[in-house]
Amino acid sequence: MKVKKFRGDSVDALLREIREQLGSDAHLLETRSVRKPGILGLLRPREVEIVVAYEVPPNQIPVKRSHARPHRAKGGRGLRGDATSVGTHRSSGSRDSTAPFETARSPGDEIHPDEAGREASQSAELPSPSLRHDPVPASSRPSGPPTGEVPGSVGTKVGDETQRLLRLGVPEHATGPILRHMGNGPPDPARLPWLRAAPIEPERAGDEGPLVVSLVGPTGSGKTTTCAKLAARFALGSGIPVGFITVDSFRVGAVEQLRTYSRILDVPLEVVIRASEAPRALRRLGDCKLVLVDTTGRAHHDCQALAEARKLLEALGVGQTHLVLGMNTDVADAQAVLAAYRALAYNRLLLTKIDETAQPGRSITLAESAGVPISYIATGQEVPEDLGRPDDVLVKLLFGGCQDA
Repeated sequence: MKVKKFRGDSVDALLREIREQLGSDAHLLETRSVRKPGILGLLRPREVEIVVAYEVPPNQIPVKRSHARPHRAKGGRGLRGDATSVGTHRSSGSRDSTAPFETARSPGDEIHPDEAGREASQSAELPSPSLRHDPVPASSRPSGPPTGEVPGSVGTKVGDETQRLLRLGVPEHATGPILRHMGNGPPDPARLPWLRAAPIEPERAGDEGPLVVSLVGPTGSGKTTTCAKLAARFALGSGIPVGFITVDSFRVGAVEQLRTYSRILDVPLEVVIRASEAPRALRRLGDCKLVLVDTTGRAHHDCQALAEARKLLEALGVGQTHLVLGMNTDVADAQAVLAAYRALAYNRLLLTKIDETAQPGRSITLAESAGVPISYIATGQEVPEDLGRPDDVLVKLLFGGCQDA
């Protein structure tokens, strides 16, 4: 069997399309209302998503997965079916939508039936199979870091899970604590400090003026797009007045890019080039509870540019400085950025492009090296969807989404 998503404007239209494409034996797994992708999706009516399982003709069953034992899809309604692979479809006039980490799957990859059956009963949001696993049963969780001194199949399972985590870039010292939490309910951030989220909380700013948050980091790390995601989350999602300040007059088109987001989100924008212009900009944004500052990307070895940036941020009265760092950055370069940008006194780490790396576990090493908490992790380019808390994103990536097991 295969699992497939259909999206469209109405249930009736989607059901007709499902019958036309898959026949009457399709197994209905889930129906829900979802928001259209992209920043414009916030302003448009929601659409319907239906997930179904359907028969795979014998001559189309992939030989490479022919050894997998069948598994019934639980929680389905209506007709019969199991699930062994995933496809995504949208009705005419709609864009394809996949889970944030869908891009990690190679075309034609198949999902183990155990995984597909469990996913069908929980959610239609399906991460890449390369980032999933079967949880270690409670009875076989090690009491300490796995050493291989566990008898039988349990020892093999622990060893396999340890190797999986190491392949995902998890540092060796963190594999034991992760394994002890698997299958034991939600992971405890008190014991896994890199899961302690430090999100922006403008509602706690008080009456002393807006909370000023700056995003700093090297060129191409995704600062401007992340500014837009944060503004959409607070302005449209929470109804909190948000303002933009850009100090990026260096990159061609940087101001216009943020101005476009400003118009779409109905968020005021101020341009500050010199420190002397900061007081005027802050007065004009005095009614905002949150002011997001988009800064110029500079090379980490440009000490003079970093010193100038610090003076500008001090003039703006920045309360939080988030170092934006792409997860696709080379390990040595990432460590150099962490060290050099201490000149800007960052107190949060905001990781981007985690969908572009095969080793999301490196985020643990980066957080430990930075010595500051992770505020958010960007999982793609969609605004505002592809931005999450570390205790959500990393649990799905490293624990296989089984935090509720």
